[in-house]
Amino acid sequence: MGPLHSLSSASSSSGAFLTSPSSLSPLDPSLPHPSSVSPSANTSFHAPVPSRYVADFEEIEFLGRGGFGEVVKVRNRLDDRLYAIKRILVAPGDRKIFREVKLLSRLHHQHVVRYYTTWMEDGSHHSRIHSSDQTIYPSKVLFIQMEFCDGQTLRDAIDVGIQLQSEGDVWRVFRQIIDALIHIHAQGIVHRDLKPSNIFMDTSGNVKIGDFGLATSSQALIDEGTPRELADSMATTMTGGMGGGTGGIMGYSSLTSGVGTSFYLSPEMTSNKHLGVKYTQKVDIYSLGIIFFEMCYPFSTAMERAKTLIDLRDSKVILPQDFPMDRMRNQALVIQWLLRHPPAERPTSLELSRSNLLPPQMEDAYLEEVARTI
Repeated sequence: MGPLHSLSSASSSSGAFLTSPSSLSPLDPSLPHPSSVSPSANTSFHAPVPSRYVADFEEIEFLGRGGFGEVVKVRNRLDDRLYAIKRILVAPGDRKIFREVKLLSRLHHQHVVRYYTTWMEDGSHHSRIHSSDQTIYPSKVLFIQMEFCDGQTLRDAIDVGIQLQSEGDVWRVFRQIIDALIHIHAQGIVHRDLKPSNIFMDTSGNVKIGDFGLATSSQALIDEGTPRELADSMATTMTGGMGGGTGGIMGYSSLTSGVGTSFYLSPEMTSNKHLGVKYTQKVDIYSLGIIFFEMCYPFSTAMERAKTLIDLRDSKVILPQDFPMDRMRNQALVIQWLLRHPPAERPTSLELSRSNLLPPQMEDAYLEEVARTI
């Protein structure tokens, strides 16, 4: 994770300055005399509505930006707690931006980043908002207040060697991700951008899935042109090196920036053959397969990672020759199952949780042991 950049907590303010009555000459014929003003005339001035964001929150750190706005770590002045707030540019008449809020409000799970509230403000309170492409002076800004996850991501854990820890820990984290996906998919939501950097970990090693900026209802048609853009990005990153970048509404990275993201996209999301099709929860299952492989198999270099994941994404799901099949046979079978190219051949998150390929959870193992002693 890159260094965090501080945001200035100072905010510009503006107001209407009225000329003092004493400075106006009553003899000036161009100015109305108070007695000549009709009582029915509209003489009221509408003061701007105060900014809830400015009044209630203190900006602490800048966390990231995307094509629609930026994410800021803030402290609530009332409860003194930390939150992550997404400040999203809203174009006039654009209703799509509210999709994310509606989806987030459905999610309540211990392994999903918590949504608190949202509100809209006039852009006049905010002199500028930075997107990944430019600085914009918005007319409307949508604020989404989310749980702030202080700690590392699964990406950090993989990079420092979660594979070298106990297999029990790897299975535990994997099950937590599955449990979160069961809840997400049960709400009719497809994440579409599942990757290690979007999975946060607390100090106890428990996970929370976040970054729902690209989430969509499983019943919704994907915007026309999106698959082609993703396919072009995949082709560029597969052949053009290890470029990276930032973006995304919900948390710190872009769907199409760099090889690290593109590897997690399912074949149906990167193929021009699927232009305009409906995606299902199976795209998240494919992403989970890549994630689980990285949790089980360490890389020495970025080049090794790129080559290995390209082979893994092949329709034959080619595991590296030195994958420890003798002691990780079940892991290999799970990976190959999740990475099958036809979506119908992949399991649902619920089917995966019930598979005999996964070791029993601690409470299940305890109950089985008790049953054997009776």
